[in-house]
Amino acid sequence: MPPVTDANVDTSKLRSLYANDATARAILDYLRKMERNRGVSTVARLISKLSDSGVRITRGQVIATLRQLEQLNCGTFKAGRRGKESRIVWQVSSKGVGEAAAGMITEVPKEILAIGETNELSADEANGLLTHRFQLRPQMAVTLELPTDLSAHEAERLATYIKALPFTPAPLV
Repeated sequence: MPPVTDANVDTSKLRSLYANDATARAILDYLRKMERNRGVSTVARLISKLSDSGVRITRGQVIATLRQLEQLNCGTFKAGRRGKESRIVWQVSSKGVGEAAAGMITEVPKEILAIGETNELSADEANGLLTHRFQLRPQMAVTLELPTDLSAHEAERLATYIKALPFTPAPLV
């Protein structure tokens, strides 16, 4: 059975955007290479993921591209308000948008979510944070709230900070 598609996505303009705009091409290639669809893509996450792969991109460039994708009926751009991230809520398959832009498919499939998935961000994701719990000792757990798009560089900085915390030397083993 062929996938259900959304005829409202203008794939010819989507391909033109891909061909003529390097920023859009980088974002669309990232979407195309994702393992699974996302119901929502935040500006911060896109910047982080593209930065991790060596692409220099500004917040303004990402927002402009997401607004263009909204005009092509791929999703709805929502500016960040009240602590929520600026984001696009996909109306169709986010991965399919990237594939259609690259000419791999002719129509963008509608996003079909697995049971239990949702298009909305969790409260933590909406605030750009995830809570991590670490069992430090048998009777002591520590909790860290970290950005959902924590980069390897930020993780290394945090690890260096934690290594500097002890006031007494560790016992010799």
